[in-house]
Amino acid sequence: MKDQILWIGSSWFKCLLMGFVVCQARLLFAADEVDFDKLVRIAERYDCPQPNETDDLIVGWDGSWRTIGQSNSRDAGIYRPGFVINGHSGKEVKVLMGFAKVTAKSRKTIPATRQFTLESPDERRDGFTILHNHLSSFETSVQLARMGKKDLANKLWVKFSASEYVDGGHAQEGVREMLPNPDLLLARSIFEYYKQKTLEPGCNWKDIANALDKLRSEFPTLFSAAKQDYNENYRNQFVEDLKLTVTAIEPMNGTVEERLLTWANTTGDMRHLGFYDSHNVQADQPVREIFLRGAEAIKPMVDLVGDRRLTLHVRPAVDNAREYRLRVGDLAEMLLREISGASSPVKNEWITQKPDIWLDWIANTDLTDETGFLESAAFDVRSGTTHEVPIRVMEHRHPERFIKLVETVSKNAKRYTYCHYVTDAIRDSSTISVAEKSRLLSMMSEQLPDQQKRTAVQALAYVNKDMTADLVLPLIKKIPKDVNEPYWTSEAAALTHVVMQLDDIKIWREYLQAAKNASVGLRMEMMEPMNYSYIGETNLDFRLAFLSSFLADETVRNQDADPQKYTGPCAAFTFKKISVRNYVAMTLASLILKTDDYPDDSWTPDKWEILRKEVQLQLAKRNLPDISPESIDK
Repeated sequence: MKDQILWIGSSWFKCLLMGFVVCQARLLFAADEVDFDKLVRIAERYDCPQPNETDDLIVGWDGSWRTIGQSNSRDAGIYRPGFVINGHSGKEVKVLMGFAKVTAKSRKTIPATRQFTLESPDERRDGFTILHNHLSSFETSVQLARMGKKDLANKLWVKFSASEYVDGGHAQEGVREMLPNPDLLLARSIFEYYKQKTLEPGCNWKDIANALDKLRSEFPTLFSAAKQDYNENYRNQFVEDLKLTVTAIEPMNGTVEERLLTWANTTGDMRHLGFYDSHNVQADQPVREIFLRGAEAIKPMVDLVGDRRLTLHVRPAVDNAREYRLRVGDLAEMLLREISGASSPVKNEWITQKPDIWLDWIANTDLTDETGFLESAAFDVRSGTTHEVPIRVMEHRHPERFIKLVETVSKNAKRYTYCHYVTDAIRDSSTISVAEKSRLLSMMSEQLPDQQKRTAVQALAYVNKDMTADLVLPLIKKIPKDVNEPYWTSEAAALTHVVMQLDDIKIWREYLQAAKNASVGLRMEMMEPMNYSYIGETNLDFRLAFLSSFLADETVRNQDADPQKYTGPCAAFTFKKISVRNYVAMTLASLILKTDDYPDDSWTPDKWEILRKEVQLQLAKRNLPDISPESIDK
């Protein structure tokens, strides 16, 4: 009986082993027998990107890295196969990585490109790795086959197909399941190529629509109208919406639809900062024109909700949610949510609503009383919530009622109310005099909760610097030694944004003294904004003098000492431990040194010492103001 059990067990194991061997053999057979001739014909038929015969085959840094062991070093750059398409000059190299043109950049010890090889290096020894598991490697293998290099193409395919997982597809799509069908996999790559191509300036959307329609006819299993087939439906819907877009009738100039479409077909890198941020003056101009029409713009936008035409706006992928191309209807709804503010019937911006919701809302909203509508939209007294767009529209169209709104907010703001929307509207107003701006901001600095007073003083610094100095001194004197909240959001540290606007030496001396008295976490957070890009060259010498005062400060900041206060992107958040003097040297280097040698937590004391000396050498060449508290009596 025992022998029988052993025999059954060994037979089961043999069967399992044979099954594994057969599966592996099938994979190897599939990898070895790829019909590259067929793939080349498909790639040529759809005019897929192809390098020139003279373009160098390399591995390029894709901009990512991974840690090596416990060192937490970022030097292990990840490289992928590609072709250089503009030579090797400079620190930025244009690389055709599969069907995508990317810019490979050098960083520290990571060169933009390296010599091509199919062999993976020793990460610990060489500080980089080469991966072949991305769909771009498959696309590169097809490009090699088109160049007549089928042997190399097949070797690259074997590397790609043997990867444990396939990168470059949607997380839940199951791209690896397409490996037994390489022509379908190529069709998927072609779809992604043309989808991304619609984002390129000057491309012909009609030609792309025709190409994708042909692709759908040739590879119908890649597309599905059934919504439960998520990825296939996503592709099918994109083709349908693109066809709708290229056949739509152009709107009349000056209409809300025309202005919205103009905005829909422009790109902007800083849109997350809001429609009224200085970075978006050009990109969001059409939207501000729509908003300034007030209530009359609302009905035309409601009529566009549900419009499926494609735009250039992209909602990036988050976690398992794939990247999404916003439609005209999505943008119309976005603008409606913004202008309706507290009165909006939609609270979740991630869920696209049906047009009926907005039709019901507009049927029950009195738009004939524009000022009343804007007031209720701008500020919810009960919750203390402010909404930027109706505030801005009211300031422009109804300045007298806007002043009353400011007084209402000032009296009813909560400790968490976001008052910047109001104070920035006062600051930027073209309808209110400087004297009235000064009065309103001064009033707010007195009436707002302590947590919000700084917002008014910060806006006042742009309007009336003399008045600001008088108001900010008491706030500086109240800066505590430490705070019982995350440093990066503390109001105490945020006073830096006010101080940086002033060239009053008394203010800088007082602020320096407050920083010296503060805990190390708060002290560093007070320095953090001084190299922010928005401040430019404003009061640079004062900022340099302030920072250089801490070049001898050897206090070590340890995030583990109080994790609750070091949540979020606090100063030098990528370093668990860092001394104040090293943090200051790093900040000063970003202001006055032109270097690619970015510090990280693998730096030795010697490297930090070299950086501090380089910074001090440059500072010695400047005639910085003496803001030390000891200089007051001089």
